[in-house]
Amino acid sequence: MPINKRFRELREEQGWSVEDLSDGIATARSVHNFEAGERDLAISKVQAMLARMGVTLRTFAVAAGKPDEELGHWQRLGTKAESPVRMKHQFEQLAVRYREHPTDVNFYQMMVMAGDYYYAAHRNLVSDAEIEHLSALLVASGSWDETQLEVLHAVMVMLPSPKVLVLTREVLQAAITMRGWNQMGYVSAWTVITRGLRVLVARRSNYAQPLMKEIDAAGMDEHLIESRFGILLLKRLGILQDEDTDEHRQAVFAMYNMLPVLQSRHMVVYFEETLMDTVGMTPGQLQEPVPQD
Repeated sequence: MPINKRFRELREEQGWSVEDLSDGIATARSVHNFEAGERDLAISKVQAMLARMGVTLRTFAVAAGKPDEELGHWQRLGTKAESPVRMKHQFEQLAVRYREHPTDVNFYQMMVMAGDYYYAAHRNLVSDAEIEHLSALLVASGSWDETQLEVLHAVMVMLPSPKVLVLTREVLQAAITMRGWNQMGYVSAWTVITRGLRVLVARRSNYAQPLMKEIDAAGMDEHLIESRFGILLLKRLGILQDEDTDEHRQAVFAMYNMLPVLQSRHMVVYFEETLMDTVGMTPGQLQEPVPQD
């Protein structure tokens, strides 16, 4: 089902009018046009309206019927539509909303935008106290729902490494309990776990190896192709970090050659970004022989 039609169905199922749902987020006219398929909306506005209905972007994409295709559409749209300047402006608006209405949902929305901005501009918009408050909220909840998983995924890159390890471990334990009964949560949890490991490997943190061992011990369902690919890639990149050899470069490049089979543009981008963040290379450089001293 087209994503704009599913959005309208979801809104009507929950009894929201366009005017009430879009209030303070987007103009009613732009939402009407979006639902009619006449225009796109910025990903931040879609996320904000979905959050108001208690739904995350990933959950919504799954409900639309083609999660990889539809979520990829919105991720690409977000990349094209959102400049760091605009993202900062949206963060400031969300921060005002949180100050006026200090609810957990508003705090989560503010922190997600802060995480997205940090990823794009490498600058922090929130205080250490706010990051600590977020960590405390997530740990104290005792359970991980889609909203909490989404916010942790967004802010992981802003957290100090000990917090990354602790919270990723919490999600790993939650994933184990979700297995077999909450498939949607299970998939989202492994996306967050992979993100946490990626952050630690990129930082060359000593916490990466212990987390890898715990991930191996927990195991992962075979159908989670992207997460399994991501974890294996990070393991091989960790080995390449420790010892830059032709053999280790080829082991990573072999994974690059798997990408055409996956038929996922998102995974190609993920591979290239992760390769650069962790070892500072491009796929082409993996094929070059290691320089001899």
